[in-house]
Amino acid sequence: MTTVNLSQPDNSTPPVAQENRTRKTHTGLGFIPASREEIGQSQWDDFVEKSDEAWLWHRNEYREPEDFRIPKKDLSFGILDKNRQLLLIMPLHLTEIRIKRLIPFKTLNSLGGPASVNGQGSKQKAKLYEFLREYLNKLAEQYDVSRFDICVPPMAPAFRGEQCPRVNPLLSIGCENALGQTWCIDLRPAEDQLRRSYAEGTREDLRKIKREPYEIRVAESIADLKIYYELHRVTYGRSGKPPHPFAYYQHIFDHFVTKGLCRITFYIQNGEVLAGHNTLFYKNAAHYWTAASKLDKPGGANRLLMDEQIIFAKQRGGEWFEAGEASPQLSSGKYKGISDYKKSFGSVLYPFFKGRIVTRPKLHAVVDFLQIMHG
Repeated sequence: MTTVNLSQPDNSTPPVAQENRTRKTHTGLGFIPASREEIGQSQWDDFVEKSDEAWLWHRNEYREPEDFRIPKKDLSFGILDKNRQLLLIMPLHLTEIRIKRLIPFKTLNSLGGPASVNGQGSKQKAKLYEFLREYLNKLAEQYDVSRFDICVPPMAPAFRGEQCPRVNPLLSIGCENALGQTWCIDLRPAEDQLRRSYAEGTREDLRKIKREPYEIRVAESIADLKIYYELHRVTYGRSGKPPHPFAYYQHIFDHFVTKGLCRITFYIQNGEVLAGHNTLFYKNAAHYWTAASKLDKPGGANRLLMDEQIIFAKQRGGEWFEAGEASPQLSSGKYKGISDYKKSFGSVLYPFFKGRIVTRPKLHAVVDFLQIMHG
């Protein structure tokens, strides 16, 4: 069993963590909750490195760009045993919105879900999850929360490929099943075999665009950050959505690109950057994160950049590439087109495990009704 010993704090552990170690363990179960800050950044990320259930969404770098979208309070925590060994971590954020500007509605959201230490026996893990359920209930009561939304990372080693569970693991902590699907590419075959698995339309688009003069360049500098942000601003302008703040992408460059956790590529024609593609890399797996383009119909350029990232992930030892959430139930519309685009790279459907816990069902039902009635 791989554990992180909190009895030897690192420099990132604040003094409150020392005081917290006198806290009594939970009656009958022997577990102690500790906040992300009490655990310390390096110990938290070291645990992420070692846990097969954790992926990039669990790391400290990931929480900050998410926080730029809407105001959130970080309630991420870990669970320790009586010997102060870290057994589980869970990223968690509190969000409050007002429905029709009148009704306050609070949710707790976990992108990543619980990630536990490797090598636990089934009985020990059952006790750990029992404590986790109780602790989540206490948080819901403390913050007057109406709902939990939780998902686990499809690219974490414990959830991808042959290791993918048959049953949603979030059912074990009392979640309702909210299963989704995602498109995944097995990168283990040879490169030519990977490309033969592409849909004929995608292969034809790649053949056409490669007949034209072009350049693919990897983003590296602050100037590249500004170029990508302009592509993002133009892309969102076409859809009528407000763009993310510049700080969102600055954080991506400062904390992901510089650490090799993400790679941004540009498609350039006649000296002009026309499209960009952003992919995450972690634990021998890749995830298609964002894309942006000046082109109204960037099909060929986007496909070329996607192909380049897939092959790059393969060459750096990647085993899986997640192309993104799927919408196989749709028969038409924008999101069917996006889903079909992801499928066209030889992707196959895998479960995207999600769960929901409704703690205030009456309020939740009222909010659902209002949203349905008023859109």
